[in-house]
Formats: sequence, structure tokens, C-alpha cells
Amino acid sequence: MPKIGNGEPSGVSEHHEIDKVAKSFGNVQVLQDMIGDLSGNPSPIEIKLFGEKPTVATAVTHGQLAEDHLAARSGEGLREARREIELALAFFETRPDDAPHLGGVLEVSARVALAEGDRARARRELARAVGLFSTFLGPSAPSLVEARRELARISD
Repeated sequence: MPKIGNGEPSGVSEHHEIDKVAKSFGNVQVLQDMIGDLSGNPSPIEIKLFGEKPTVATAVTHGQLAEDHLAARSGEGLREARREIELALAFFETRPDDAPHLGGVLEVSARVALAEGDRARARRELARAVGLFSTFLGPSAPSLVEARRELARISD
């Protein structure tokens, strides 16, 4: 069996990394499901995420929370959506290897900007998302197609 630089058989380290990512996103899905269950609750809920350092899962969760707050269609929900998406943006802006995630967060931020009435910001963020998706996902990626469609819609 071929070895990788640290002496492990090829595939062992990669498998471990894939397991770590899968567990992180699994936890995000559980949190999303819990948030979804609480979204019909008439009283406000507050979710705080703690940890020593931010993770991809934490940043993805901030993005999901932003979408959930945006769906509430209220002034407070819009403010919370902007706050959550800024946390996700701050994380992914520092991680060039996570460009597709950044593109997705930029799409959400653009939707928040539209709800805030800031079409110029929405166009800038969608244009940037299109560039990231095009570079990292390829010309036929569904995320790219959707971002281009949305950009064309708001640029008219």
C-alpha cells in the first residue's frame, strides 16, 4: 500500500479528515433541524455558539442563522441576519481554501443587502460570489448558475 509523507498508508489521513468534516456538518444539520423546530415558536429564541476558535461548522451555522432571521421578515430579524452573516463573512474571508463556502455566504449577504435596500452591495457581493464559484466549482455548477441568475435579476 502506498505511503504518504507521515508514513501512514495513502488514504488513511484523508479518510480521517473526511470523517472530521462529515461530523462537523452533521452537527450543523442537527443544529439546523433544532432551529427549524423552534422557528414556529412565537417567543424569541437566542442561540449562542461558544468555542476556543471558530470552525467551518460554526461559520456555516452563522450563515444558516442569517437565512433564518432573514426569513422572519422583521426589522429585528434583518438586523440579526446582518449580524450573523457578518460573523460568517469574517471567518471565511481569512480562509482562501474555503472559497466555495465564502461564495455561499456572499449570496446570503447579498439577499440581506437587498432586504436592507442596498442593491449596490448586493450586486458587489453576488459578482464576487460568481467569480469564486466560476473559479472553484466550474462553469456548470448549480451555485454559479443561481448566483448569475440573481445578479442579472438585480442588475436590470
